Amino acid sequence: SCLSTSRPRRTEAMNWINVNDKLPGNRVGKIVYCADDRITRMYYDAPTKRWIDTCGNEHTNITHWMELPSPPSGIDG
Repeated sequence: SCLSTSRPRRTEAMNWINVNDKLPGNRVGKIVYCADDRITRMYYDAPTKRWIDTCGNEHTNITHWMELPSPPSGIDG
C-alpha cells in the first residue's frame, strides 16, 4: 500500500489521469492515487514500468496520477 495520510480536502480542481490512459514521463515526481484510497507522491520509472515512492519502494496499486501543484508564492527554492 502507499505511504500517506488520508485524502486532502478538495479546494481546487483535481486533474487526475487514469494510468490506463496515459503514464507520466520518466522519473518525474507526481501525486498518485492508490486503489486503497490513499494519495501520496511517487515517480514512474518508465524503463522498468514501476511506480516508486520517495523511500525507493515499488507500488503496484496506482490507479491515477496528476502533476504536482506549484509551490506557494513567496517560497524561494
